[in-house]
Amino acid sequence: THYADQSFSHHSVEYRLRTKSGGYLWILDRGMLFERTQSGEPVKLIGTHTNITERKLAEQRLQESEQRFASFMANTPTMTWIMDENAVFRYMNAAYLKTFRLTEAAIGKSVYDFFPKEVCDQFVNNNRTVFESNQAIEVIEEGIGPDGEKQIYQIFKFPLGAGNGLRMLGGVALDITKRVELEQLLAEDEARKKQEIIQAIINAQEKERTELAYELHDNVNQILSSSKLMLEVAGEKPELSKEFNQRGLTYLQEAIHEIRKISHNLTPTSLRDISLEVAVDDVVKSINMTGKLKVKYSKSILPRTTEITPEKQLAILRIIQEQFNNILRHAQAETVYISLSITEFLLTLDIRDDGTGFDMKDIIMII
Repeated sequence: THYADQSFSHHSVEYRLRTKSGGYLWILDRGMLFERTQSGEPVKLIGTHTNITERKLAEQRLQESEQRFASFMANTPTMTWIMDENAVFRYMNAAYLKTFRLTEAAIGKSVYDFFPKEVCDQFVNNNRTVFESNQAIEVIEEGIGPDGEKQIYQIFKFPLGAGNGLRMLGGVALDITKRVELEQLLAEDEARKKQEIIQAIINAQEKERTELAYELHDNVNQILSSSKLMLEVAGEKPELSKEFNQRGLTYLQEAIHEIRKISHNLTPTSLRDISLEVAVDDVVKSINMTGKLKVKYSKSILPRTTEITPEKQLAILRIIQEQFNNILRHAQAETVYISLSITEFLLTLDIRDDGTGFDMKDIIMII
């Protein structure tokens, strides 16, 4: 019927035909009229039928793949885009448009139309790296959010095939601003904790020096003075020399004992020869033997704790000793609970007592 129209001279039509087996064939029907009657009626035409089933199936698979890709890009929470070598956007997914409050009208415009020049220059320089190396890159870039706030992005850029004679690249961006801020806070907190530990060690050393001076002046010095006095009397009174010489030697022996005790407290033998675990056991045992406190001690220590340096072990032991001293002097406690846990990466020391303690509100008010 189409060829009845004298202006119609050829046709090209695709048909889908059902086969006997229940499948389908795609046929490309092409024809051309090459003879009419004097009145214009069609007389002869020539045509071909070509099986284009494979081509149609390939087109269908490509269309389905493009639809899946479009659906994936539209629904992924990460920002994705395609840009040419002139920094013009050729594609932005829904997440990108939403994040920067743009519409699809932004596609076809330059990145410089939306962001400050200094941000764009960094962005374009990284694009240039991709184009020149023809390799994918991963970079951290600073950006500006829709409200002007500073943002930090982890960006992956990769080369794509050329389009319309222009080189193209794809990009994927993750907003890592909160992660970076949290890492900074953790680093600052770690630095603060290290400083607190260092300060605690310094304070303990100063207190130790003060107590050492006290022990030497008010204890050892007095004992040596008494020994000196006994020896002087022995020299002045020969008839009593044996008795006072013996007293002097007794005082000297007591002084030696006190000096050894001070030396032991300064550098515990247990830390030179054995582990921190045994050293703490020794301290707990000594406190329990005094009868002034009942110490309940629990521990969980992995074998690799030998990697703790002697200096750190000594600092930990000093902290424990200082806490016991404070509890004995101020807490009016009967029972102390101490827990020591050492894993591969963490040491936890917990010391509690049933004493009077203090109200943190009072400390805050004093500060």
